[in-house]
Amino acid sequence: MVRDGERRAIITSFSLHSIEVILFSANKIDILEEFLSALLKFEGLTVFSTNLIDEIEVTKISRAAGLDFDDSLQYYVAKLLGLELVSFDKDFEDKGIKVLEPKNIVLNYGVR
Repeated sequence: MVRDGERRAIITSFSLHSIEVILFSANKIDILEEFLSALLKFEGLTVFSTNLIDEIEVTKISRAAGLDFDDSLQYYVAKLLGLELVSFDKDFEDKGIKVLEPKNIVLNYGVR
């Protein structure tokens, strides 16, 4: 649905880079290239990049909410853009943000 532009989704550049590092480190460069090429075709996908001001806010959230850097970043972007967060992570409970597990996406929105 995101690929066809029927649903909108946002991924942080941090998350994308994390996937890239994992695949690159595993010497899966061909798969990485295929993955990135496929993402280019996702009409409903936006890659969100943070700036230095955003990064400072992430450090503040980390201290206040007791989250590590990557969780603080995802939380910050979700709050900033008014998004629901898709994650298996339980660290977001009671943080004032709606978190959906991937299975909820399948149940709520269906997958073709």
